[in-house]
Formats: sequence, C-alpha cells, structure tokens
Amino acid sequence: EPTPPPEETAHATPPPQPPEPEPEPEPEPKTPPRVAKGDPARTPPKSRHPRQPSATPLTQRAPAGKGTLQFRVRPYAIVYLNGKNLGQTPFDAIEVPAGKYSAKFVNDELKKNVTQTFELKPGESKIVKVNLEE
Repeated sequence: EPTPPPEETAHATPPPQPPEPEPEPEPEPKTPPRVAKGDPARTPPKSRHPRQPSATPLTQRAPAGKGTLQFRVRPYAIVYLNGKNLGQTPFDAIEVPAGKYSAKFVNDELKKNVTQTFELKPGESKIVKVNLEE
C-alpha cells in the first residue's frame, strides 16, 4: 500500500505583517516661556506719547499726494502720459502724483491718435477708458 503524502502542518509561516508605526512624539506645549515682568528683552518700551491715529484710511491704495491710474484701451495703444511713453497696453496700474494730466493714445495700425486730459486727486484710483475701434 502506498503511504499517503504527509499532511501539511498547522504551523505554516504566517504572511509577513507590516511593521507597526512608531508613536509620534507629543507636541510641545504652546505656552510661551514665563518671563519676569522686569525683563527688558521681552517688554517693549512704553512711549510717553500715545500714537495719533492716521488721518488717511487704511483702505486707500495710494499714499497722500499720489493716485493710481489704470488704462483700458480697445484694442490697444501706446500710451504717453504728459509726453512720457508708458508703453503699449495692457499694463498694470501705475502710481503717480496727484495733478492734471494729458494722456495720448496712439495706434498706428488703426491710424488713431487720441488725447484725453483729466485731473487725478490725492488717493484717487482712476480708470481711463478709450475705444479706438469707434
């Protein structure tokens, strides 16, 4: 009689398990270190003169005496502001001193040359629009 094949033992090797993650170190407490009240390195000097609130609102884009100009030109033009070439549109808004200005818009392709005059007040943001396709 042939002998039956040996039965597999129940001691088979288990599949490998992934290593357990190491516990993360606890975060350090967020409390600042205690400092003696008289420590000059931590205590800002007290001013004898209270700060006066600013007269200009914080939402103002340009400082007092200046304003912001933005040019919107259709389709495009070279912009001259008081004779100075600012370049071809589109370009970012520029900050300039408040005052009276003459802006010339030149588009050689359309054979257009348009001049606009305007006044810019301190703190003002002005958008100058020109349509050269009309």
